Amino acid sequence: MATILRSLKFIKPFKNNLTYKKISTSNSNSRYHLRIAFPENFQKVFIFMLETYFKTEPTIVSLGLVGKSLPILMSLMQQHISQGLTIIAEDSLTGCIAGAAVNTKSVNGDLQNLTQLINCSSDDDPSRELLKFYAYCSRKANVSRLTDKNVAFECSYVAVHPDHQRQSLGKRVIAESWILAQELGFDLFKIDCTSRFTANIAEKFGWTCIETISYRDYREDGNIVFHNVQPPHTEMKIYVDDVIYLGGYCSERI
Repeated sequence: MATILRSLKFIKPFKNNLTYKKISTSNSNSRYHLRIAFPENFQKVFIFMLETYFKTEPTIVSLGLVGKSLPILMSLMQQHISQGLTIIAEDSLTGCIAGAAVNTKSVNGDLQNLTQLINCSSDDDPSRELLKFYAYCSRKANVSRLTDKNVAFECSYVAVHPDHQRQSLGKRVIAESWILAQELGFDLFKIDCTSRFTANIAEKFGWTCIETISYRDYREDGNIVFHNVQPPHTEMKIYVDDVIYLGGYCSERI
């Protein structure tokens, strides 16, 4: 793992007009502090995602990719972190990251970037099938039809450390991501929910589901791709919102 970490370098952070202090919240009854990740936090966020997301994310699990070397997916994760839009939840007792939402500025569902990665990958690359699935979902969703700008704020990856689950951290980092999208002037928020838990959050916020793709029904050249589907995470659900009002959350912020 150390060799891989040394070989992957972060790209130049995405430039935006964000005032970092705006996205920094806490709750008097919570030990967690939510804020945007600064450039000096990017490597820490990446390691956190390696230790959580890459071990538990349903499509990675369903493809049997846990524990395998996934340099293309890791590089893609670093690209997204380096855009500078990640929300983290810090444990005030330890200073460690307890949860994170890695967000991106997505142009046409990031389809061009995914296609390039697929074309550059070898046939025996274990992450190739997953990239193809992401590209398929992007084409099915066709988010460009929903906005004149052809650009959306996308909540791309969400993870909560096992020691800090059941603290509503998933809900909070997703909600703060939505608020960040609003403050940056995006008119469309998108989240690909690969887990049932994330989809539950999107549904409770009242966001619109524009596409559902069953893992068991998905085929590549007529062949089943996901052989290890683990209920309740049986489908990808893609949600969007127009970034106007986030009911049931903003009043909780301090």
